[in-house]
Amino acid sequence: MLGKDPDVTGATGHTADGFASLLDSKVDGIRVDTSGTLPPVITDRASSSLPSFQPVAVSDVRRIIMSSPMKSSYLDPWPTFLLRECVGLAPYVTERERESERERERERERTLFAKQTCQKGNRPSTLAPV
Repeated sequence: MLGKDPDVTGATGHTADGFASLLDSKVDGIRVDTSGTLPPVITDRASSSLPSFQPVAVSDVRRIIMSSPMKSSYLDPWPTFLLRECVGLAPYVTERERESERERERERERTLFAKQTCQKGNRPSTLAPV
């Protein structure tokens, strides 16, 4: 029904190499079809920024999860019922998100430093050829 094979235990004959070949042929076809066209002109880009974050307590994360309605959509990365069942992991999830944000901030600082240094005509040793 709906094109689904009820026997999921048998071999399908599909391989990783076959899938890669299929994708390669599709990309090649698109490149051939669009080879004579000009690139699109993009005049307006959406911008957003989050200039600062405030720390969130684990108890706040737990409260938000537990007060969320018990409904989900396919856009949700985790269904609400699953989040509620795993609410005990909130301290770990919270700390992981904090560490991810700290790493993103360090990366932004490194990128800014590299851009500023390169604009001055100096090449930092971390970017110098080996």
